Amino acid sequence: MATTRASDSLNDSEGATRSIPEFYEIIVSMRFATAVFLILASAVVNAQSIGGPRTYPQFRDMAGLSGNGFPVKRTGELGLAGALSLSTPIGYVLSTKQLVLGASSRSFDRSFRWVNTSFASNQEKSDGTLQGIFSLDSLGSRIAITHMIVSPANDSVQHLQYQLRLPESKTNNWTFSIGCHNVTDRPAANGDDNPVEDSRLSRSFFVVGTKELPEDAYLTVGLGDTRYRGFFGSYSKMLNSQWRAYGEFDTFNWNFGALTELRLLGKQAFLQMGLVRGDLATWSLNWVF
Repeated sequence: MATTRASDSLNDSEGATRSIPEFYEIIVSMRFATAVFLILASAVVNAQSIGGPRTYPQFRDMAGLSGNGFPVKRTGELGLAGALSLSTPIGYVLSTKQLVLGASSRSFDRSFRWVNTSFASNQEKSDGTLQGIFSLDSLGSRIAITHMIVSPANDSVQHLQYQLRLPESKTNNWTFSIGCHNVTDRPAANGDDNPVEDSRLSRSFFVVGTKELPEDAYLTVGLGDTRYRGFFGSYSKMLNSQWRAYGEFDTFNWNFGALTELRLLGKQAFLQMGLVRGDLATWSLNWVF
């Protein structure tokens, strides 16, 4: 006959017996929920402005980099099991000769709105961007080339990101990439009303690494200048078989959200919904070709 040792079980107030591992899981879940609540509260209380000098509003939601609105695996394959972020880069670059087209909208409050196509942004109460990302073979690895439209007047910027070829045995399973955000240093993207000759624009260089963790989770840490202002990072994990959640520190604020995979006209697509700095609704739709 099976017996239960006192040291392996505990009784709750209703007399039901729970094992010590079950109580441990409950405690861990409570701590995780508490941590998430505190981070969300901090994001709202300490929210920094979007718009105005040196805030780079066009790059604070979907920003035209691998992982922004579509998950990418180490191999470059796209799918829910990949690393994900909102506005900061990840260490992976999408597969060679793959094209991703996307649109996003960021509201000025917590209501989700359509992409703003008018200069009357205060009336529209939202902002919008479009991105196209294409990857090629280069120097024995992959390089992603981005064209991003950031205003109704078709102001645009271009990014480059190169995935480094480093032996996994020497990087402890981290994958690294380097890149340049806004290669041509277009002044329309920095959030300032500066003259064109002003050198304080938004060209930004970065290095970033992503590590795959158990259970299809990913941790990303990076360092960049100008728009990035130092260290940034992100974490993503599957919520269930249909949704991947992410959290991101973009050096201004904490951003959160979730993403699911769709089929549109027979093509792979990804729908992302989240909050920038805890109080501005954002969504994106990216289509894979």
